Amino acid sequence: FIIHSWTKFFSCTGLRIGSVICPNTQLYNNINNIKNPWSVNVLALEYIKECIKDDHYMNLIWNNTSLQRKKQINDLKNIFHNWTFYGENFISWIWINTKNSSLAEICYEFCKYNGVPIRWAKISYNCDTYIRIAVRNNEYFEKLLNIFKKINVWISLKSNIISNESYLLNYYHI
Repeated sequence: FIIHSWTKFFSCTGLRIGSVICPNTQLYNNINNIKNPWSVNVLALEYIKECIKDDHYMNLIWNNTSLQRKKQINDLKNIFHNWTFYGENFISWIWINTKNSSLAEICYEFCKYNGVPIRWAKISYNCDTYIRIAVRNNEYFEKLLNIFKKINVWISLKSNIISNESYLLNYYHI
């Protein structure tokens, strides 16, 4: 089976257009009978038909995604050392286990508030410590990276305040 999300490849989230290649027709029909009833409208189909004619874009994405993905993972590892990253190097998104459901929610909310959409995997996937980000050009990724840097600083400050409060409580026997 080969399943591909064209909406992620062409950065047009919300249209829900993809393709599946199956070993045989019967398996395809079985999948087709149980799939979510996403409607595909004429506008979305026309959009994709035009997108696949853009050889320059398709080659650019194909040639750069693995390099951008690797850089993005390395940049994120420098901020959050304990995060675990999943997915093949050619995939245009990164699944991240933050290992903390509160942190995943904070990342989701901060990004949403700042106009940088990410997926919190608690919604639809029941994986509350996971987030998914898109592999995008550096200018877009830098905005996401800056949000994550601020979250990391906020967490560090909050941890220091809690540590100092605990120290003071113990010191003064409060």
